Amino acid sequence: MENLLKSCFDESRHVIVIFDKEGTIAYKNTSFDVFFPGVSKDKSLFEIFKHNPLVVERILKVTQDEGSYSLWDFPVEVADHSIKTMDIECYPVTMQKNDTPLYGLIFYNRSGSAQVGEHQKRLDRIQYLATITMGLAHEIRNPLSGIKGAAQLLMDSLKDCDELKGYAEIIQNETIRVDRLIKDLQCLTQSKKLSKKPVNVNKVVHDIVFLQKTIHPEKIIFHEEYDPSLPAIAADFEALSQVVLNLIKNARQAIAKKGTVMVKTRIVNDFLMHKSGKKQLYVAIDINDTGTGIPPETLKNIFIPFFTTKKSGTGLGLALCQQIVEEHGGQLLVKSEEEKGSTFSVLLPV
Repeated sequence: MENLLKSCFDESRHVIVIFDKEGTIAYKNTSFDVFFPGVSKDKSLFEIFKHNPLVVERILKVTQDEGSYSLWDFPVEVADHSIKTMDIECYPVTMQKNDTPLYGLIFYNRSGSAQVGEHQKRLDRIQYLATITMGLAHEIRNPLSGIKGAAQLLMDSLKDCDELKGYAEIIQNETIRVDRLIKDLQCLTQSKKLSKKPVNVNKVVHDIVFLQKTIHPEKIIFHEEYDPSLPAIAADFEALSQVVLNLIKNARQAIAKKGTVMVKTRIVNDFLMHKSGKKQLYVAIDINDTGTGIPPETLKNIFIPFFTTKKSGTGLGLALCQQIVEEHGGQLLVKSEEEKGSTFSVLLPV
């Protein structure tokens, strides 16, 4: 029976810990090791959760009052300093009369539910944009072609007037920008069937870095670290290249003066990303910059179409990247700290 209970606890995706009055761990399940890897059983819960004072407060209360205490939809900082939304329950464990008092602590991971809600909101936005795009693309493109052609004729006829020719060039460049915006919007709102073939991720990333590091080499230094054991994955070569190129360009643009861009590939076996309860291998592409970082209020909006902080940006680049990655069955993750930089991670199933 003891082995059966342990097996049940270890298979749970929720964090389960049994501890004593001093906060010493008597038992922790597998999910605890996923969220808080490398934590010794000898380490006190008060030390482990020192960055989560309300959790420490609940642990103290249950050991002092013998009551049960909860927190709902509570943000918990885990080992990698990311924030997970969790429900927390802390309660005394019924024991024999003379046994040492023990207590239970359970973290119910709600981050998945929150992500599903956000994902549905994003799909609704894209559907709304698709309706608008289908109606406007044709109506805009026809006059746009006329404006672009007229601007070209003006440029050809104004060879001796640099000032007026400059205005004509502005008109032409702006029509090209609007045309690119419409194309990006169509890509975002009209699903394109992926042409998946075996792809060498290391080669895709290296080839793009090779070209990008020739741009302002005196300003930005590139570092590359590729896992040679990476298996080939089923992916659309052009779509994956578009994602990597966009993320590396963003990394370069985030560096105001001088800095570095670190590009890395690795294998991930993430307990929380699985099918049918089984762990699955993922290939990860990490793109880290030492730029200005992204403020928290901006970070939560960066994947929303048309949201941008760039003067010349369309706000569609990251939304497109996220859509392409998800169409491959993967995830696009981001971590950022102001004045220190950002890391975008592309996770793709093997």
